[in-house]
Amino acid sequence: MRIRVFVVSALAALVSWTQAQAACPGDCPIPGTGSTLTECVVEYDGATLNYKKIRCTDGDTSCDLDGVANGICRFQLRACLNNTDPRFPDCTPTDVASFTFKNKPITSKRYDAQIAGFQAAVDALGLPTAASVCSAPQTVTVPLKVKGPVFRRGKKKIRQIALTTGGAAIATR
Repeated sequence: MRIRVFVVSALAALVSWTQAQAACPGDCPIPGTGSTLTECVVEYDGATLNYKKIRCTDGDTSCDLDGVANGICRFQLRACLNNTDPRFPDCTPTDVASFTFKNKPITSKRYDAQIAGFQAAVDALGLPTAASVCSAPQTVTVPLKVKGPVFRRGKKKIRQIALTTGGAAIATR
């Protein structure tokens, strides 16, 4: 699954490493991608999709967590597994054996500490699990590109793959 976060103007932040949470919201605003049979197995909570992407204007308090126009947009997202989502009646939550965010090695300049924090939050859920669970909220920041005195759209892709105990890949793209 790929979540694309596009920002029109944005903000700065630190990653929040907190404990896992057990309750899922039911219909997460960011469903999985792929078949409607697997949309509910991995979903995200904490932001609203606009045309299959998260779009936010820097400083907009409805989406930018700090509400300040400072060149970075900040979101708090939770990864939710096995979420019974009424939008996808054909989707039956299953067991999730592993869940891995795609990230570069820690020695790479493209390594993303926020993605590593998100991975740690999901690992804290204690996989494998067939329970409906969400990770603790994780802060994701998207810096804007600066061209002279003008901010340009920034983006961050969050990619992950979940596997069932039977080895089936879910919500990957």
